[in-house]
Amino acid sequence: PEGAVLCSAYVERHDDALEVPAGMVAVSVPADEEHAVGGAVMPGDRVDVYVSQGGVADRLCNAQVIDTSARVAEAEGAAVTWVTLAVSPDRVSEVLAATAVGSVSLTLPGASLEARDGGVAQ
Repeated sequence: PEGAVLCSAYVERHDDALEVPAGMVAVSVPADEEHAVGGAVMPGDRVDVYVSQGGVADRLCNAQVIDTSARVAEAEGAAVTWVTLAVSPDRVSEVLAATAVGSVSLTLPGASLEARDGGVAQ
């Protein structure tokens, strides 16, 4: 802030700060083990994001996992309750709307499917 005394709090980096890839937006979605590949998703994984409503599932986008509740808890066997994803800015509203109207599921595509998407979040 203008006129503020410069102190380390303005330039300090915390170890638990999220690393959001350039050009992407971090968005957290509620998740449980049933909808997050048995809780196996980890930071750095690329996942496909689906929304299910009324018996129909639609793929919303591909995203990078940047954090999970299980990692933050750092306890052996901690359950996943949320996942933070890096998504392109034009997909944020779709992902947020999906959490409000349906069930969000994450899938881990195999290497050949990741290559199909160019390994880039959509």
